[in-house]
Amino acid sequence: MRRALKIIGYSIGGFVLAVLLIYFGLRANARAQFDAAAKELPRLTAEAKSVGLPLTIQELLNERPVNDSENAAPEFLKACELLPDFARPHSFTPYSWAEELVIGKPEKKAQIQKDLAALKPFLNACRTVSAKRRFRGDVPAGANIEQSLLHSRIKNAVQCLAAQAVLQAQEGDLDGSLRSLQTGFRVTNYLADCHGHLAMRPWMNCHGRLARAGLLLLDRLPFTYLQRLRTITENEYGTLDPIWSYKGECAISLSRLDWALHDPSEWHELFDLMSLASTDSGIACMIAVHTVSKQDMAPGLKARFIEPYIKAMRAYNKTGSIESYCTEIDKTDAALTRMPDPSYLFARIAIPLHSSSLIYLRNDQWNREALLATIRAAEFRRANGRFPKTLSEAGIDLLDPFSGSVAGYRTDATHAYIYSVGRDKTDNGGIPGKSDDIIFSYPAVIVKR
Repeated sequence: MRRALKIIGYSIGGFVLAVLLIYFGLRANARAQFDAAAKELPRLTAEAKSVGLPLTIQELLNERPVNDSENAAPEFLKACELLPDFARPHSFTPYSWAEELVIGKPEKKAQIQKDLAALKPFLNACRTVSAKRRFRGDVPAGANIEQSLLHSRIKNAVQCLAAQAVLQAQEGDLDGSLRSLQTGFRVTNYLADCHGHLAMRPWMNCHGRLARAGLLLLDRLPFTYLQRLRTITENEYGTLDPIWSYKGECAISLSRLDWALHDPSEWHELFDLMSLASTDSGIACMIAVHTVSKQDMAPGLKARFIEPYIKAMRAYNKTGSIESYCTEIDKTDAALTRMPDPSYLFARIAIPLHSSSLIYLRNDQWNREALLATIRAAEFRRANGRFPKTLSEAGIDLLDPFSGSVAGYRTDATHAYIYSVGRDKTDNGGIPGKSDDIIFSYPAVIVKR
């Protein structure tokens, strides 16, 4: 009996010793990986400078200096302090607020009118912001969370303006309807100009809501108002420099990492995200996150995060093509899922937020050009009493940004459909609700999303 107990004791002791050896071995290996990554940081920092990649917010802003007397950003940001915190997040509804009005939900009309009343102080303040002045929003380190909240409020404000445009058209105030749509475009442009390095996705979301509202207006506007809507879309549907935005995403992410070293609450949030990212990266990553100090982790995390951006900037500088830049980022995003090295953990939580940007850019390009094409199709029908047989008959020259070919077009007895094949690049015939094609129709067809 004593011999058996001794054997069991030795076995348990051996097992514990083996576990400790494995644990300390993995911990030492993780530290070695962080140290190896940190040693590359000086070289990568120099390379980033050589390819034109800013690593701090200040470096980013220095690329586009704005004279303080010309800078309208403070006025807009001050106006944003008056933005209401809408109770209804836009992403929780299968329809835009404008579409809810059209499909006949009376309770939505009352809610939107209440939202509009809350929005008036912000819109009144925005009238002092000239569309012709330049912007540069100085975003302090660590402010990205607050900026995300601001973007959410602006998105809801723009969606509210889109709904107001439809509501005014329903009530016969066509001039007010076009003014609301124009204001929505301008607020979206202010957002991009102030925070172009932060605002790519919320900016495109705002454009999408306004484009849908424009479609909903087509059947309610007389011919001369259609021409005014086309002019507003051509002049006010702004564009965003994607490389500026990509550079900003990189600088903001690095700023957050630097800020987290000084702000315990910010580090706690990042720590939770890295812990989550490490759960499918192996035991070594989990051990590293919980045992290596943030000061020891930061240089390695930064080095591994910078690497793919340098490759992407090299590709862009070589070809001048946004597609080249996005392809490099998307390659890294796909490869990160197979990287158990703990020094890649920050890249694993940040880069996926920056990937697939090319899809967003193409979507936005399509929304603008397809809205203009649909307006022209509506003008043709008003002038000729029928839909154009082809896009070219209406003077429309429209390429599908996803396929590079001529956009899809078909008509039936009551509608004209202009469509893109979308990200799957498969032509499904432009059938609303039954395909993944991106469809603009006249009159508008509302499909639950």
